[in-house]
Amino acid sequence: RHIDETRQHVAKMFPGKEILIGETGWPSAGRMREGALPAPSQQALVMHELLKLAKEKGYRVNVIEAFDQPWKRANEGTVGGHWGLIDAGTREPKFHWGEPVSDHPFWRAQAAVGVAIVVLAFGAALYGARKRAKSVRPRDWLAVALIAFAGGATFGPALAALPLESLGWIGWTRNLAFVAVSLGAMAVIPAAIGASVRLPALAIVLDGARRRQEDGFAVAAAAVLALGVLAIGEAAFELVFDPRYKDFPINALTPVAAALAVFALLRLPAGAGAGMAERTAFWWLLVAGLFVPLNETLQNWQALWFGLICLALAVTLWRVRAARATG
Repeated sequence: RHIDETRQHVAKMFPGKEILIGETGWPSAGRMREGALPAPSQQALVMHELLKLAKEKGYRVNVIEAFDQPWKRANEGTVGGHWGLIDAGTREPKFHWGEPVSDHPFWRAQAAVGVAIVVLAFGAALYGARKRAKSVRPRDWLAVALIAFAGGATFGPALAALPLESLGWIGWTRNLAFVAVSLGAMAVIPAAIGASVRLPALAIVLDGARRRQEDGFAVAAAAVLALGVLAIGEAAFELVFDPRYKDFPINALTPVAAALAVFALLRLPAGAGAGMAERTAFWWLLVAGLFVPLNETLQNWQALWFGLICLALAVTLWRVRAARATG
């Protein structure tokens, strides 16, 4: 519709002139822009409708691009390298005209990864329960189930996004670190719940003397909290100050944010030692969690999702601070 309206407007402005629509197309991967979602199915749909429109109204159209241009990712982000109709790696068409298109062609592998994450979470909880004097309460198992669901639903897509969203050794290191933190959260937090440990303050990780005095599950949980703050805080920093071509790492960061939030809401954290680190991170994540969706517009569900990730971790830190206030 937008292309048709623009073409008609130009025709009115320049009557009698031959008009060529010079560049038009749709990307198959990358971050959303307002309500526009780059995806294989969306690319196929737009191209079908575009060529149908061109045929019906006699428009001259130049499609961008025949092949993906991976080099453009350095300047235009993930989306810049995926405008082609033909994949740059396989040299195969991304879709066949008039045939179904899947946004998740490797869904079986992703489902298997999800099942493995669920097994990991419940296995870790059972391991932690061995250190517990009393039996595990039903609400603890419900908390583990929620964590397992969050990780199982997003870990497969996070792995699938790695080669698309990682550019150069810096991009690969960053995104692999996000995945590693979430994987650690899927093991550590359920184990801590099973062992009836409370989420501690960041001071346990930062203070070597206190770290040596604490239970191993508590130290590991504090480490996950610290790494989660660093990972989500770094992604938020990029999306606040330089968002134009930055992807939303929602699948990679959902497991750690969900695990920590569920853990903090399950039982009051051990807030001893909570201070400036928690307060600073809380305010930063609160601001980012509100700013990013508003800046990207509420049509952008990826931005909304990332905002919820920031707010979930902010709530976690608020609970840690509140625990200190109540003693």
